[in-house]
Amino acid sequence: MLIKKSVLNMKKERPPVAEYMKIRRYMLNFVEQAGEKSIQAPTILELSRKFGVSRPTVSKAMKMLTDDGYIIGRPGLGAFTNPAKINRCQVQKYRNVALIVGDGMQVHFVPYHLELLGRIGIGISNLNFEITFLQLSSHQTGAIADEIAAVPFDLLLWIVPPPELSPVIQLLRGKGKRVIVLQNDPDCGNLYFDYEAFGYRIGKKLLAEGRRRIAYLLNTEAWSRPLIGLQKAYREAGIELDSSLFFPDMIRLWQKLEKLLNSPGKVDAVFSAVCPTSVFLPFYRSLSPETRARVRFIVEEDGQKAEQFSGWIFRTPFQKMADEICRLIRLECDGIPQDQTKIGISLEEKEL
Repeated sequence: MLIKKSVLNMKKERPPVAEYMKIRRYMLNFVEQAGEKSIQAPTILELSRKFGVSRPTVSKAMKMLTDDGYIIGRPGLGAFTNPAKINRCQVQKYRNVALIVGDGMQVHFVPYHLELLGRIGIGISNLNFEITFLQLSSHQTGAIADEIAAVPFDLLLWIVPPPELSPVIQLLRGKGKRVIVLQNDPDCGNLYFDYEAFGYRIGKKLLAEGRRRIAYLLNTEAWSRPLIGLQKAYREAGIELDSSLFFPDMIRLWQKLEKLLNSPGKVDAVFSAVCPTSVFLPFYRSLSPETRARVRFIVEEDGQKAEQFSGWIFRTPFQKMADEICRLIRLECDGIPQDQTKIGISLEEKEL
């Protein structure tokens, strides 16, 4: 029992590196906010209480900040900010948008994230805002809310927070923080891509063509919303889609799908919500002309254009989303609360 208890205690303890990074980030913002004036920094005791950590942990963090030149120690007086370390190339003071992606610990961004973030970044820059990219150091609700609230910003933009961190958003708003949330679930975010409505519309079009056996790629938690709409359309028509045709992962995906497609009557359409053209087209081109003509393919177009492809393609409307995000940021920062706003960004398909 003692071993089990000590293991549990170890899991609850936050790593010293995470605590150091929180203190460092807070103090770097403190130095920047101080500007051209050298002002007294919080004491070791104040920071210890603020972050709920030991004095030695704070002392170590402050020593490293002093070694890096951000803090100046004055014997008998305390620690002071160093104006020489602020960004002197900045000719004006910008309003600030803090940005968190996913669970706040994400360091790898696929093209989907990059395009969305790039368009959002351009829009925010056109509003004369700067961005502070936040990385979280824990997933404990109260600790996260305190950690984020300690960072000075005009507004927080949180892109697809995991469901378990939704209470953090309510805590932040309760602290008076402005928060805009982009979420997959329309019930949890201010903005969302309306994949469910898109799937429903695709379902109606497939039904009109008499297609009832639909292969769906991929049936994952993050990408199931088009499938929800698809199933809804078919259920309204009194048809239950075959769930054995919903592929949950990439394990031997192409071999399984090829076998189904080569058996007439097994599959009428392939709806690829996750595998875009750069991934799907090599497989598509390996199929016989007869299979391509018989089966309806629905694929998202990414950086690789859908050349020599016969089917429906769609693009995720990143620019529409970026425009709406920037509009809400502007309204929120102008004192018009947007916490109750719900906006669905529609997707459109076209036939090639």
